[in-house]
Amino acid sequence: MADALNVFLLDRSGSMDAIKENTISNFNAYVKTLQEDGGDGLHFTFLQFDSQSLDKIHVNVPVSDVPPLTDAGFQPRGMTPLRDAIYKTIKATEGAVTPLMRVTITVLSDGHENASREVSMAQLNDLIKQKTEEGWQFNYLGASIDAYKEGTQMGFSAAACMSYNAAAPGMAAAAFAGTASNNVNFMRGLSADTVYSERQKRMAGDKFAAQYESTAAATHISPAASSKTELPPPTPIVDDFYIKE
Repeated sequence: MADALNVFLLDRSGSMDAIKENTISNFNAYVKTLQEDGGDGLHFTFLQFDSQSLDKIHVNVPVSDVPPLTDAGFQPRGMTPLRDAIYKTIKATEGAVTPLMRVTITVLSDGHENASREVSMAQLNDLIKQKTEEGWQFNYLGASIDAYKEGTQMGFSAAACMSYNAAAPGMAAAAFAGTASNNVNFMRGLSADTVYSERQKRMAGDKFAAQYESTAAATHISPAASSKTELPPPTPIVDDFYIKE
């Protein structure tokens, strides 16, 4: 039985083609860190999304069994249904975890929401806040975009958002490396959360961090109350990720 589950949701929309090569190499470095430092009890789920589909590439498998991502395995296309993809990922992940399991979910996107049709911002915000209160950790990586503006609206703590310079290979690598390190430390019980340090954000070329520093501290210590807006239930969610042994 897994002790921890790391979930990575990767934007596969058409604009990601401009940073495809760096994304693939840095994702593979991220997984390698999990494999080398994450421990035997770490399982991994990897999904890619665009406006055509949300695809489950690896589902709750031992991280040691995850092969490198290839050029053929990452083909950008379509638009960015960000809210729908994150919400479905969270709901599906519920079926793969136990109450004592450490859960981390990392989302990477290079653009803003432009294609969701099933889930509102308030519904996603409430769900992320709920799971955060249950101990799940969420990170939002923005590739050369203001990750804070979108991330905090969706319910991510500003402290767990990072805007990295995707055009600078070294800075992009630093963003993935910092995320991997924070996730490993949390999943091994060496840290209480997966939030980014100021140094990590600086190394990633995060030009938006300074203006959100006070927000980051506030939202991490005391998350805002969930929205109380009355909304219709979302449309049915994809099947869960649970795999029976």
